Amino acid sequence: MSEFIKSFLFLVLVLTLIRSLSPSKSYDKYIKLFVSILFITSVISPILSFIKGEDYQSVLNENISIVNNKTDSFMSEQIQKEGNNYILEEYKKRLSDDIKEKLKKRFNKDFTIEISINEDNKNEEYANVTGIYISYENSLSTAMKEMIKKYIKKVYSVDEENIYIKAGKN
Repeated sequence: MSEFIKSFLFLVLVLTLIRSLSPSKSYDKYIKLFVSILFITSVISPILSFIKGEDYQSVLNENISIVNNKTDSFMSEQIQKEGNNYILEEYKKRLSDDIKEKLKKRFNKDFTIEISINEDNKNEEYANVTGIYISYENSLSTAMKEMIKKYIKKVYSVDEENIYIKAGKN
């Protein structure tokens, strides 16, 4: 019976660790459900195996093995998702900085740049630029706006319809 208690305490420790290491609080309710189901299973399994005459330790070890496998796959998916989000944000930041630098060299003006990209990794156009939003604090002539759009289209191969320029305080 002491093996059961040791295994049970180990399982509680592992489940608590899983909950505390969750990468995002938005997944907390799913993790709680998952942990609760595993906890209930680990409590009921020895009772059922005792009633059936099976060895409860082997059943508990099997449950712990299942928990470890599920935990590994869940955490690796979360880490991959967080990594992809980080890469996309870094990509947008670097592209924005590059555009800002090139526009400053070309037009001698300080622009504020925001980038939007396709973040659906199941889409074949994943990570393609869907919009470049350029802001300038003073007014710009229509001709200057067109020159900026043509320059960005030429350098970054982005359609002019996806380039938006806001100038002035409006």
